[in-house]
Amino acid sequence: METDCTLKSSIHPLDADNEPDLNDKPKKAEIRIIAYSAALLGFLLASIAFFERPIIVDDGVMYLDAAGHLLAGDLRGAYHIYSRLFYPALIAATSSMASLPLEESAWLVNSLFNALLAYCFVSITGMLGANRQTLLFSAFLILTLPEIVGWRADVIRDPGFWAFHMLSVLLFLRFMKAGQIPHAIGWGATAVIATLFRSQGVVIMVLLPFVLLWVSPGPIRQRVRLLIKAHTVTLVTFAAIGVWALFGPAIDLSDYTLGGHPLLEPLQRVESFLNSVPEAMADRVSLVSRAIPRDYATLTLTAALALILMKKFAGIMTPFYWPLYLIGPLRCAFRAPRAFIHVMVWLFAINLCILLVYLIPNFDLSTRWMIPATLILLLPVPFFLSAALDRWKSRNSLSRWERLLYPILALGLLYIVLDGFISTSPSKTYLRDTGHWIKENLPEGGKLFSNNRRIDYYAGYPVDWGWAASPIATPEFRQQVRDAHADMYAVQAKDENSRKLALELLRSESLKPLREFTNGDDWVIIYGRADDQTAAPSRPGILE
Repeated sequence: METDCTLKSSIHPLDADNEPDLNDKPKKAEIRIIAYSAALLGFLLASIAFFERPIIVDDGVMYLDAAGHLLAGDLRGAYHIYSRLFYPALIAATSSMASLPLEESAWLVNSLFNALLAYCFVSITGMLGANRQTLLFSAFLILTLPEIVGWRADVIRDPGFWAFHMLSVLLFLRFMKAGQIPHAIGWGATAVIATLFRSQGVVIMVLLPFVLLWVSPGPIRQRVRLLIKAHTVTLVTFAAIGVWALFGPAIDLSDYTLGGHPLLEPLQRVESFLNSVPEAMADRVSLVSRAIPRDYATLTLTAALALILMKKFAGIMTPFYWPLYLIGPLRCAFRAPRAFIHVMVWLFAINLCILLVYLIPNFDLSTRWMIPATLILLLPVPFFLSAALDRWKSRNSLSRWERLLYPILALGLLYIVLDGFISTSPSKTYLRDTGHWIKENLPEGGKLFSNNRRIDYYAGYPVDWGWAASPIATPEFRQQVRDAHADMYAVQAKDENSRKLALELLRSESLKPLREFTNGDDWVIIYGRADDQTAAPSRPGILE
């Protein structure tokens, strides 16, 4: 069986006569129907998620504030808030064209991103040789993956990057088969759009086409021509930037931004990586060597980095998807063309290197950054699931223990669906309720002190992006409260100890309690000046 697997996975993708002979192989129209259906479901599920959880995350406040400045024609003000203006510009444009509030416009934009991501994932699975059953499993996976579902209702730029990154991969695979300039322009243009969401996309845009040097047929000269053709948009883009830098009008917005220029971020990351990693690793080796021999300290730290990555990947893939790689009969069901597999391996390696640039200096990673690499690892999973179902259909020929394995897998899939769509974490809508209450009770022209920007946003109070609250337990936070001279203080406490410290601090400043909001897990304590006549209860009231 293993030999048969190897033979079928070695077929070259550019030879149409040698495509894998899969049972029930769908036509292109059927692939499109399933992909479009997945996209429609992705859009509907994202829209439902937005209406079920109508509260934005902290990053969303920044994007919406920047979009508001763009709508008002204040480019420099928007750039001061957030230097990567493509996503806020999409929100602002949608708001202007659809006559929707900014928050609803952001939800609409992200729903479209979720739809595009579902379409691309299913379409790539189809290009890898999926049959109808596998395509349906592919749609099921991308629509129910808990990590994707968990971010579905949030106003963040990452779904845009995921969607256009996968679209660029899809178009790159099509370019490999056709080798035509229109396909090269399509892949390059979508890679540029992905870069506008996250600047690490430029690394993928530059490096991914080099896989053509060893997977394309023909002499090396022909492969180099294909490589140059794949870089058509990249070369034009860099040439345009160079011409603008030499001859275009100077636009200096550096005084108005809190972050670096987005086009320079990849280089800044690499420079920071090269400068900080040796010192950081030396410090950590010195620390670890206190407990173990120094000769093993570097090896221990390397193993720790590998464990962090594996734990993150396993968490995103869920405990039911990654073990499928370990089951030989299921693993052999993935019979994608060899050159396409090389593309996926190369793409995963590029994404992994990008992750290491973030991970090594900090020893921590956000799961959002790992989604593109994880999606590559998940592409074979629909083939595994389809093979598992086929084997279950002929379960009479299986051993008793193997027959037991597949019902367990079915229960695991049910768990994934429930885990993705049923949230057990406390709701954060109390922050919205807090902001609305403050908006109604803060005196006109009054000053608000808050340690959570979402409270400022829902209170309709201008957010100061040049200032950030210190942790409650620090002396700096006490000093910030004293220097605020505000009419109202709204302090979010994320645990019982922080709540006690906040209460002690606010009482020591001779402030009077106005209101307390909680979701049972964390709190917002609102105090005001003792001489303020705000119409509110004299002792904290709790809203569930």
